[in-house]
Amino acid sequence: MINLSEKFVLAVFHQNEKHFSWVRDKESARKTARETGAREDDVHSSKRRLAKEALKKISGAMGDAYDIYFKTTFPTGEKGQRLLPIVLVNDFENKMKELDDGVRSAREEFLQDYPLWIQEARERLQKLFREDDYPPVSEMANRFRISYTILPLPSVMQTSYLPYEIERIVKKYIQEDNEKKWNTMITDIWDRLQTPIAHMVERLGDKDNKFKNSIVTNIKEICETLGVLDINGGAGIEEMRAKIERLFSNINPDDLRDNRKIRNQTLQQAEVVLAEIKERRKIII
Repeated sequence: MINLSEKFVLAVFHQNEKHFSWVRDKESARKTARETGAREDDVHSSKRRLAKEALKKISGAMGDAYDIYFKTTFPTGEKGQRLLPIVLVNDFENKMKELDDGVRSAREEFLQDYPLWIQEARERLQKLFREDDYPPVSEMANRFRISYTILPLPSVMQTSYLPYEIERIVKKYIQEDNEKKWNTMITDIWDRLQTPIAHMVERLGDKDNKFKNSIVTNIKEICETLGVLDINGGAGIEEMRAKIERLFSNINPDDLRDNRKIRNQTLQQAEVVLAEIKERRKIII
């Protein structure tokens, strides 16, 4: 196991107002309870506060940012915290700034049209419309934002200032936590390698199956991301990553569609690689 603090930092992604489109309607819930004889606490009623199209651009921009965060980082076993390779921090920062600009642009466009969407809701919801469900524009300007935090990982090298007995205890917990994070990350990496290969086998296995170009591009992206990790002792991960990259990254998806020989050859190779991945995972689990 490597010293995680030398290779990774902690990254936490934040986004607010993800579910703003929907709002609880307590009055409707109370009415339903009265009509059915149910308890009010047991009845839940929601309504679409804003039309789906209203937040489409904002949701898309925020989703793109989260996708980059998720693809660039690895799980720790702790909710909300992920491992970001140090070698990718600058690239991650640049991409997130660009995506944040996209969120800001979509937010400003939405705020300009916000009064129109309220009017649309008034006509669509009829008697279910409630004016107080819609905060003023000044308040809405502080919503629909993304942010992230990057923090160093705890390291046993940072404990020397502590009294000996306390240092011994803290080191123990840091080492245990690092081992848990390491095992979680290794499992995730094998998942990332296995999933697109299994998908390729499934799609190529039937000659009538159609597939998107992502059957190849996903493999290429994963191999590129994992290629910067330089994981020593990673249970053969780099060896397998390099093999997958060599066999599949440069395949033209159109050749898989149009050339039966290339399709069959690629399928056979993918089946062999998938079997190898599953066998190696048996050893490390």
